Amino acid sequence: MKDIDVDLGPRSYSVMVGEGLLGRAGTILKRLGFSSAPIVVCNSRVLRLHGHSLLPSLERNFGPTAVIVTRDLESDKNLDMLVAV
Repeated sequence: MKDIDVDLGPRSYSVMVGEGLLGRAGTILKRLGFSSAPIVVCNSRVLRLHGHSLLPSLERNFGPTAVIVTRDLESDKNLDMLVAV
């Protein structure tokens, strides 16, 4: 696993890159201090391709995990859309 820092000043963040991370996501988030399941927001294609790796890992560590499926449109990739759901 490799951490890559994205330098955006006050909006900077790190990205984890590596093989098999989705299957370990629940364990990684627990280690980072998460105490409850995150909400997964993705389109149906991403869920179909990767949900089988991600969701069991989250559910093993946090229990039932909410999933919000969006359309595959740039206009749906914002907080307003998420609040409207």
